[in-house]
Amino acid sequence: MVPKNENGLESLYAAIEGQQMPSLTYRIFWEKQEVCGQAEGLDALKQALEKRISTEKYRYDIYDGAYGLETADLLGKNKDEVIPKLQIRLEEALLADERVKAVSDMTVQTEKNNLILSCHVESIYGVLSIERTVEGIV
Repeated sequence: MVPKNENGLESLYAAIEGQQMPSLTYRIFWEKQEVCGQAEGLDALKQALEKRISTEKYRYDIYDGAYGLETADLLGKNKDEVIPKLQIRLEEALLADERVKAVSDMTVQTEKNNLILSCHVESIYGVLSIERTVEGIV
């Protein structure tokens, strides 16, 4: 049975709007390719951000246009052209999560045809470090 009220879903959405959603989620062990246990707070946020920036933006219909990091159009291009774009895109992708307050100390290292982007993320839970390697940059 679904509760009914005269205002319909609008009142339900208004009641939960602005409230912080719980952060409890399943823990992903990337190295083992395994999902086991739970993560909460800063650990859950780090996992969510790593998943967000590891997902190619616009590639999967399940995600909206704000989810992911767009890198496919930069592959094979000159690193001097790519680095500023990637820095902006990484910051935008991280700030799209409402739990993130700021992104700082972004660095880019070159290793063969790869770029390694690192930064600090200030969140409602505390500060964490994020790293993302983009392969195939000339």
